Amino acid sequence: MSHTTFYRKYRSETFVELVGQEHIKQTLSNAIKFERLSHAYIFSGPRGTGKTSVARILAKSLNCEKGKSDTPCLTCKICQKIAKGNAVDVIEIDAASNTGVDNIRDLNDRVNYMPIECRYKIYIIDEAHMLSTGAFNALLKTLEEPPQNTLFILATTEPHKIPITIHSRCQKLNFRRLSLSELVSQLQKIATAENIQVSEKGMQIIAKNASGCMRDAISLLDQLYSFKGNEITDDDIIMMLGTLNFDSLYDLISNFLHQNIQETILNLNKFIEEGININQLVADIRDFFRHLLFIKMDLQNLLEFDNAKIEQLHKLAHNFSYQQLQEYLEIFAKTEMDLRWASNPELLLQVRFLSLLKKAPVLNPKPLQKEVAPITTPAASNLNSKPHPVVVELEPVVEKKLTDEAELDPNLYFQNWQEVLGILKKEKPSLYLLLADATFINLEKNIIYIALKEDYKFHQEKIKEETSQIILNKIFSQVYNRQDLRLALSKNNLIASATDPSASLTTANLHHETPDAQKINQIIEIFEGKLV
Repeated sequence: MSHTTFYRKYRSETFVELVGQEHIKQTLSNAIKFERLSHAYIFSGPRGTGKTSVARILAKSLNCEKGKSDTPCLTCKICQKIAKGNAVDVIEIDAASNTGVDNIRDLNDRVNYMPIECRYKIYIIDEAHMLSTGAFNALLKTLEEPPQNTLFILATTEPHKIPITIHSRCQKLNFRRLSLSELVSQLQKIATAENIQVSEKGMQIIAKNASGCMRDAISLLDQLYSFKGNEITDDDIIMMLGTLNFDSLYDLISNFLHQNIQETILNLNKFIEEGININQLVADIRDFFRHLLFIKMDLQNLLEFDNAKIEQLHKLAHNFSYQQLQEYLEIFAKTEMDLRWASNPELLLQVRFLSLLKKAPVLNPKPLQKEVAPITTPAASNLNSKPHPVVVELEPVVEKKLTDEAELDPNLYFQNWQEVLGILKKEKPSLYLLLADATFINLEKNIIYIALKEDYKFHQEKIKEETSQIILNKIFSQVYNRQDLRLALSKNNLIASATDPSASLTTANLHHETPDAQKINQIIEIFEGKLV
């Protein structure tokens, strides 16, 4: 005898058995009890959340031989026929393969016939959004004025593709994704009934990989049962799903955020060699950053982890800003989409990691040294004659502010540079736009060195203006608790003071301008232009 798949064997037969969707159950139960049935419904929601099952339950409730009720008997001939899909008056149509107008015209011709063996004739149109425009138009009149005792149920995962004219003639019920606890509870019931041994942790791994879809969760359990039999270990689940356990994923992300390049790439290559599912890996990484964001927002109650794992996430999230974690979440969400079109997903993921590791924030940064040659102008040569370290652009913002010059730490000043930009954005947006793309180079003595993205002369002149300096000094005082800080520009082996009026920032001094910067600066000089 052939094996009956679990999702068919344990399909909900009554509203009581239906997991989740409480609002759906209450709406339809009241409609049956108080004779408030609509002639047409749209059941919309993600796949595997119970749309077709509810349609069949509604059909049994209305046509049960023991009377119309929200608790059908399931034992009468009509209930059993509907459950098997053999009822003459309960017609299920797959819109994906019956998309044409001729199919709907044929339906319209037959809809006027009275039910043969049931109380109600019910049409269940699955994947209704697949119908053509002509088919929808042909269905309009029938939906608006259907024959007595006829009910239409349109099930769809993409309700936005159904014309508004159809929506206006139907009552719409939205099915939601099921929670992790709802999925785990149902999986445990099935495992008990089938005498399958699976740990609580294993059930949670299966449920998480189902993405709120009950059918997917039950199918995964069925697949594991076929693979391992009645005793299924956590390692079996991880191996079959091609996913990572929490500790392995934590090590990967922690090494990445600490910019441990060698360890990160070695771990990544190890996972690929072990046959990890790349799509699942990226989804796990994306979710991991989402968890860190929840921790950062003090929403750990939304995470279904034990206290030990919550504490681990706390330690990691504490060192990074909300903006940084959000950026990585967006990047890996985009990577997940890019994988759909990638001919070599493993290579795409490796390249993406390598590109991100160049600018990943570090907890204990060790700035690389990059020599900056001094220029010949007196003012500039007085500023500095030593090499300036270059640090990565992304850096966690910390709340500590230096109040004692003896505590001078360029890295901490670099971290608070983001706070300077944040205040500047509110108080002087025009100046913020000039400095937003600037790179913090270093702090030496009382000078903050930055590099502009382009060597545009008017950018430099704007920063040198007295009004700009007043604003900057005010913000420096607020952020760093120091009154003597100045700003200096450093770009392409060139240092020029933005606060010293005697510093020359003419085109002649910009030996390494980009072509665009040269053109713009030449235009300003030819026409004796001035930034206003």
